[in-house]
Amino acid sequence: MWQKLVFVLTCAVVCGIANANECLRYKSEVSLQGNLIRETFAEQPNYENIANGDAMATYFFLAPAIPLCVETGKTDLEDVGERHVKIVQLVFMGKEDMFGPLRPFIGLEIQCTGKLMHAISGHHHSRILLTTSNCRAAESK
Repeated sequence: MWQKLVFVLTCAVVCGIANANECLRYKSEVSLQGNLIRETFAEQPNYENIANGDAMATYFFLAPAIPLCVETGKTDLEDVGERHVKIVQLVFMGKEDMFGPLRPFIGLEIQCTGKLMHAISGHHHSRILLTTSNCRAAESK
């Protein structure tokens, strides 16, 4: 009886660790939850210093409570596998102004749904980005 209990508990711990370490996939619909962060960066022409004349650009990010991992893509060379992802830039493709409705949630927990992509340009300020289809306040636990 004791051995069965130890076996069941061991299996539960190992299975829990396996699920916690599962990586997300590029191009699949995912739902991420975390704190909303807003950061401003220097952009064109030199991407170095706003005070020296570079354009200013502000972006929104989601910081999950637990770092994420993303599997290497199977078909796209840009889909590089990443581990310990602590911040994800939000990208609103074709949306008029999704930043405005999210401003009241800066510093608060939100939930966003979309597809993951890897950073590929100077406008990308995190290794992983979420092309977002929907963001909203996170549900209370």
